[in-house]
Amino acid sequence: MKRTFAIFLDYVNLERGLPDRIENFRDFSWLLDPILEKGSILYGFCFIPEHYLARAPVMQLSHRHQFQIIVCPRQIEGVITKDEDTVDAKLIDLARTMIEHDDFTDLVIISGDADLLPLAETAKWHRKRVTVVSPKRALSGRFLDLGDRVDVQTFE
Repeated sequence: MKRTFAIFLDYVNLERGLPDRIENFRDFSWLLDPILEKGSILYGFCFIPEHYLARAPVMQLSHRHQFQIIVCPRQIEGVITKDEDTVDAKLIDLARTMIEHDDFTDLVIISGDADLLPLAETAKWHRKRVTVVSPKRALSGRFLDLGDRVDVQTFE
């Protein structure tokens, strides 16, 4: 059976994990080519805070690599805007819907954020292969606790 991938990328998590690696943000082929060697990418989503929209690497993901950019506004409680964005919540909502209603074979989470751990479990329940790709410094050890249920790939 041909493998098909849905990729959910938390851009800020990736950026924070690779703060000194500007060259990695000029071209994302280093991140995507290993996936393409295994099958087809059906969906690519990049979740960003609203103030990241005009950044050149984000535009590169959109134009060259055909990722859908999902802009996530800051949290609002009443009339107060918090500095915290809504990336995790939006990523989880979209991914859960797609996991339940789409027949891609593999979910790739590009983020080491432990808040996404339940998403990996949900995907496993729906018979999706799950791969978590993260810079070592951004990976929550809780993903490692899942053992062989999730393929964890890290890089420096």
